[in-house]
Parts: sequence; structure tokens; C-alpha cells
Amino acid sequence: MKKIIMNSKRFLIAILLVSCYILCSSLTDREIESGKPNNTDTIAIISTYLDIVKPTWPIVGSKLVSISIKAVSPKLTLMMEANMPRIRRNVALLLKNNFKCVAIYGQGLQQRQGFDEIKKKFNFDPDSLKKDDGFPSIVFAKNDLNPFKFGKKEDGPSAAENYLNLGKGAEVLPAAITYFKVENKYKETVAKICESLNVNYIAVSYTCFKITPFENNAYSKNNGDGLSIVTYVYLFNKSGVCVSFGHDESVSKVFQARQIEDYQRELNKNFLVLKPVIENMAGK
Repeated sequence: MKKIIMNSKRFLIAILLVSCYILCSSLTDREIESGKPNNTDTIAIISTYLDIVKPTWPIVGSKLVSISIKAVSPKLTLMMEANMPRIRRNVALLLKNNFKCVAIYGQGLQQRQGFDEIKKKFNFDPDSLKKDDGFPSIVFAKNDLNPFKFGKKEDGPSAAENYLNLGKGAEVLPAAITYFKVENKYKETVAKICESLNVNYIAVSYTCFKITPFENNAYSKNNGDGLSIVTYVYLFNKSGVCVSFGHDESVSKVFQARQIEDYQRELNKNFLVLKPVIENMAGK
């Protein structure tokens, strides 16, 4: 009788051990499948972009805005370049704090072994990314990598095409965003960068000024054109797969297209727009 009881106890213990092993294994698999960084991982912030997405509709209002932007584009470019270190630092700080990982960027990234080699192989001239006489360049942080060739049709369809094909007031995404919707355009490049830099993940941020002519702008109707900033953040793993993505937009405010101070006012909201994006990416 005692022997039967002992055997039964051993059998129950064995069942419990197997169950615990299966449960623990399942939890580990789910953690791996999530693809999110942990405190032993390193994220390299390789590209921080800032751009202007000009409206395409209505035709008259969009044309007037474009003329104004062209008139101040040299001063506007200088202002945008001056803000890049702060924007890049905000991205790094929020990634580090929310994912509890190591985030490298700027000088720390540029001094990393493999960076010079990667920069020779994958670094396009930003002027080649955009065809726009009024605002020809996508601004990016000094000495960042620029390994993605977004294509030159940055402004998307013409205003007429936008109206006929997408409907009045439909939003046309910038080419930088449509580019990241197609994995085979960037996957191999990202994997090679991760390998050369010996990092677990790379991050890319793209922020743009979004201009809405007053005819389409609910926040400033009958008062003037609207300006907001839209921020996108992408996180790629060492296989080149985008494992997390987020974006958000500030509330559109009335602005004057020739006033540099109005653009700076929106950029001052960068941290507040970035914060919920990265928090949501981290599952918070």
C-alpha cells in the first residue's frame, strides 16, 4: 500500500514538473516572438529625418503655401538643422527609458566599430531623396547614416491626381513612409547594418511639418492655414524586420508660411508628440 502511495506521489510530481516546464517554455516563446528589446540589448538610432509635406489640395491654397515656403526655404532649412540634435536626443532618451535598454546615437554611434565601413556602403545624398524645387532636401541629423533611398516622387500625386483618384482632401503620405511599408526595400540593408555595428536593433525616426490649407483645416477654418508636426518611429531587429512602429500628430494650429517662428513653435512640441508614440511601442 505504501509503495502504491509513493509511486502515485512520484507520478504527480512528475506531472507538475512537466507542466511547469511546458508553461515556462510557452512564456519564453511568447517573449521571443514579441521581438521587443530588453535591458541587455542595444538600439542604434541611425537616422533622424525632418521634412516638410506640402499640401496638394485645394489647388489654389496649396500653390500659395508652396510659394511662401520656397521664399523662406534657406532660413527654414537652417532652423530645422539646428533642431536635429535635440530631436535625435529625445528619440534616444525615450527608447532607453521605455525599453530599459542601451541606446546609442550621435558621437557614440559614429565611434562604434563598423560605422565607417557601413557609411561608405550605405549612405545616400539627402538631396537625391526628394525632387521639390521649393524645398529640395530632407534634413537629417549631422553625421547620421542615410541608408534608405526613398525615391524622388516625394510629393506623391499632383493635386489633380489627388482629387480624382483619392478624393477631395485625401492625405498623401510622404515617400519616406510608403517606403517602409515594403519590407524587401530595406530588410537586407538593415540586417547588414545591425551585423556590422554589432547591435540588436536599429531605430529610425521621421518627423515632418504637415500643412493644411484653411479650406481643409477644421482647427483654423476661416482663420488661416494650419500647421502640425507628425512623427513616425520604426524599430528593426537584426534580421531586418520592423518589429515595432508608431506615429502621432500634434494639434494643427494657425500659422503663417513665411514665419520661421511658427515652424519652431511646432518643433518645440517634439518631445510631447514622441513620448506617447514610444510608450505605445513599448507596450505601456
